[in-house]
Amino acid sequence: MKTAVHFGAGKIGRGFIADLLHDTGYRIVFADVVDALVDLVNEKHEYSLFLIDNNYEEKVIDNVIAYSSIKEPEKVIEEIGNAEVITTSVMATNLPKIAPLLAKGLKQRLADGKSKVTVMACENAMMGTDILKKAMIDTGIITEEELDAIGAYPNTAVDRMVFDGVHNGKQGIEIGAAFELAIERGKLIDPNVEPIKGGEYVDDLGMFLQRKIYIVNCGHALTGYYGHVNG
Repeated sequence: MKTAVHFGAGKIGRGFIADLLHDTGYRIVFADVVDALVDLVNEKHEYSLFLIDNNYEEKVIDNVIAYSSIKEPEKVIEEIGNAEVITTSVMATNLPKIAPLLAKGLKQRLADGKSKVTVMACENAMMGTDILKKAMIDTGIITEEELDAIGAYPNTAVDRMVFDGVHNGKQGIEIGAAFELAIERGKLIDPNVEPIKGGEYVDDLGMFLQRKIYIVNCGHALTGYYGHVNG
């Protein structure tokens, strides 16, 4: 089974990105700094999603494991060496925090003579993967030339509703049926090979990012301001 490494085992990570990775057929390895989230994933090596638009029907995400980025960095580095795809959902402000470990993993992968891997930051940010790549270069652990030799770094635009939820006595994540994961086609290892099923592979990502800001982020902000003004 192919492996995907995902940094961030929060609601977006488990409820959105890992959902698509699971449906693509990957074994999923989470890396997170929060022990409680690592333990939650490893309790049964599966977890439940509840489909909001389908009367909260349960969907089980299995073949998952989690490691602590702080306590088990060597495990994360080993998994990076075997991964087909590496994704993140840690919040854009935290990308510099995961950059050193990811840089070490990619450096080791290069030293081991492994093939190129697709790396994508799936964050609510403008060109988040560019931010992550620069953060890895800034660590001094790996050079831009080495990064380009071992990986491809498409930017993404992300959008999905995810909430904590308990149904039928089970703790899980409620997810909306509608979602968007737009991925830069031109920066893939092979533009004809799509690493994640359900993604939308596009030639002009900027259009998707701007649309999301104006429609989704602006809509949320206006609703919040209106609600606040009205108590």
